[in-house]
Amino acid sequence: FRENCSYRLLALLDVVRPGMQLTTGDNFPVYAIPVDTVRALADADLILGKTFRASLATQIDDFFLLADEKSAEIALAIQSDEMAADKVSIQDALDDVVTGKDKLRVLKQSYDMLQFEGLSSSPKASVLLQLTKEYSQTYTDTEFEKTVRHDVSPETGHESLKLTAAYGEQNSLAYIDLRFRTAFHDLLDAPQGYVSGAAINVFDGRVKWFLDDEESGHVSDHLRLESLSVFNVTALSPVSQWQTPVSWLFDFRFDRTQLSETESLRNFISRGGAGFTLKHQFVKSFVLLMGEWNLASDYDKGHSVLLGLQVGALLNMNANQLKVSYQLDEAVSGFELDRSITELQWQYNLQINHALRAEYKLTEYDFFDDEDWSLGYSYYF
Repeated sequence: FRENCSYRLLALLDVVRPGMQLTTGDNFPVYAIPVDTVRALADADLILGKTFRASLATQIDDFFLLADEKSAEIALAIQSDEMAADKVSIQDALDDVVTGKDKLRVLKQSYDMLQFEGLSSSPKASVLLQLTKEYSQTYTDTEFEKTVRHDVSPETGHESLKLTAAYGEQNSLAYIDLRFRTAFHDLLDAPQGYVSGAAINVFDGRVKWFLDDEESGHVSDHLRLESLSVFNVTALSPVSQWQTPVSWLFDFRFDRTQLSETESLRNFISRGGAGFTLKHQFVKSFVLLMGEWNLASDYDKGHSVLLGLQVGALLNMNANQLKVSYQLDEAVSGFELDRSITELQWQYNLQINHALRAEYKLTEYDFFDDEDWSLGYSYYF
């Protein structure tokens, strides 16, 4: 899991300066995440300066964030299929733009949008490049480029490994909750240095130690593996003026289905979803069509196939991250596992590598309601 390009760059530095030992010892025993290799360079004082280089999508987003409404409309019109791919038509459209600098910005962003769509070799793109070259001889837009700041470098964000200890109750039974994640970011982690609305989790395990209930006389003192997420990826990319990206997720995990207060089944779940996300200020609202294949030997026919809909909102404000979601699933094959899931999750970041997290989950089946809440402390290292 470590043989990637960033790790190989560290190996080259070890060849040049053997005494640094960037790839030896316990630095990367199993895997290497690119942002962790950058941290290794920073720890060795090898980074003398940093320059942010925006991706093409970020440059386009910045343009629509700062441009006036008229310039944004004209850029979209030029990029659209309705606009003829000739110099006269594009110049006529630019007549409504007041200044030469604004015209240059519109031309550049129109070309960038075509490039983003893989149309950089199209006839219209060639015309835009020619016009951009002509306007660049007279005007520049460096002032515009410096207006948007992207100050947070990825290696300054939270560390990749995470350990969580929590107390909770499931159906009124108290438990101690221990969680360990090898890599590397979920939707509620501190967002500094990471892509907003994106998450990648690898080998995220959860263990519960249920405690005795002395008042009721219920003996439940035992340790069990609650879940092990093998690989989970989520991308909640919001719809913008210039594109309508698909939000999606997929998840592969070993999990546990609570069928009653005393009975639970181990299973393997593979699920995925696709939909759309809208963003207003610091709130992202999303809707996803979901599908799930749930395998368990104790199920009728050994499986349950579910189709459903998930709606939710993700709030990111200062040190607080809040996620609310509701999912409704219907079994279409195998075991009748019709259900609704209501989730509320909140994280407060004490520091970049220290956080408090509260979670509430209510899963309602036709035969049983499974209620679970926990409050814990997370440490990133």
